[in-house]
Amino acid sequence: MSFALFLVVNAMLFVRPAEFHPALFGMPAYEVCILACLAFSYPAVVDRLSFRALIESPLNACVAGMLAAIILSHLANGELAAAWEYGVEFVKLLLYFFLLVSVVDTPARLARFLSAIGVFAALITALAVLHYHKLVIVPAIQLLETGLDDTGRLDRMVARLGSTGLFQDPNDMSLMIVMATIACLYQILERRRFIWAAPLVLFGHALMLTHSRGGFLGLVAALAVLLVARYGRQALPLGLIVLPVVIALFAGRQTSISLKDGTGQTRVQLWREGMTLFIRHPVFGIGSDRYDEYVGHVAHNSFIHCFTELGLFGGTLFLGAFYLAFWSLVRLGDRRLPPVSPELKRLRPYLLAIVAGYSTGLMSLSNPYTIPTYTVLGLSSVYVALVEREYGVPVARLDGRLLRRLATVSVIFLVIVQVGVRILARVSG
Repeated sequence: MSFALFLVVNAMLFVRPAEFHPALFGMPAYEVCILACLAFSYPAVVDRLSFRALIESPLNACVAGMLAAIILSHLANGELAAAWEYGVEFVKLLLYFFLLVSVVDTPARLARFLSAIGVFAALITALAVLHYHKLVIVPAIQLLETGLDDTGRLDRMVARLGSTGLFQDPNDMSLMIVMATIACLYQILERRRFIWAAPLVLFGHALMLTHSRGGFLGLVAALAVLLVARYGRQALPLGLIVLPVVIALFAGRQTSISLKDGTGQTRVQLWREGMTLFIRHPVFGIGSDRYDEYVGHVAHNSFIHCFTELGLFGGTLFLGAFYLAFWSLVRLGDRRLPPVSPELKRLRPYLLAIVAGYSTGLMSLSNPYTIPTYTVLGLSSVYVALVEREYGVPVARLDGRLLRRLATVSVIFLVIVQVGVRILARVSG
């Protein structure tokens, strides 16, 4: 029952019925579903939040620690009301994350959950595409217009595909599509369910309509990692065939990527201003959801966004969570480790691809406090927990050695960003 309810929770997140019928507006469908799921899963969630469990699952500890980082980021700036407001909001997100890692507790459930993401994504993507082509009208979907290039000419403007709810923004939509694309490939390549080729084509068309460069880069990264993780030494010849085809299909705005001028240079300037703020508030940051207030825009890089808003403490937790998600999945592919069940073995390359693709997308988008971000982290956490259950021992522990490694990763990231923006940023005048 708990797993079925959790699938309903995710259906509510994707489809959001209130946005399609006025009579449903204001009804707390998602809240009711998630509380019902919690009622059936309460003991498992509490167990995941125990001190012992967090020590044995460093990724979960990083996610849980984000709550403290958000609260401290506001308290350090004397904003008691904001600490409460944003803390409560993040608790809702934590509830979703810990339900995911508690309820999805078997390889079969993990595979079904990945399939459910593909199905829900296909539903809202199909609706968005139909709306885009004016075959149906969905008032909740508002298309964003942008330039195909950076000239600002009206004849170069184009509508960008977005959907409803969490995926109204074309860039957010694109990362969801990348995740769903990998779910389709899992069904086709591992399950031989070729009916999934239909949504795969739909996702490809929709990703083109988003005109999202971050989404395109995420797709390329996801496919490259999938080829390496799935095919090993055969990845190179396959990559020489697959990746050029993908690049050719998406040729245009999405493959026109430059940090020297246009929107690319604008983002470099945003990163530079964020790093300047980080230097002024290095420990706990300027406060969550404050980047736009200080700079006039979000960072367009989730990791810089977190370091600026949450300081070294919160930034290390966020970056560390993705580092652990990727590193754990890579490490569990070591042939020297004991074999795992066939289902887990099949799933690992696809989960690794999802983490890689989404992480790449986050380098040009600011999504540090959204549910899809923690869905991706949750998928990795679930996989590691299932492998640990088969091994009988933790894959990693939150100890001094791991903390030093996370600190080192953060310092390296900050140095690279600081040097990079100094080189790329053009000082006006």
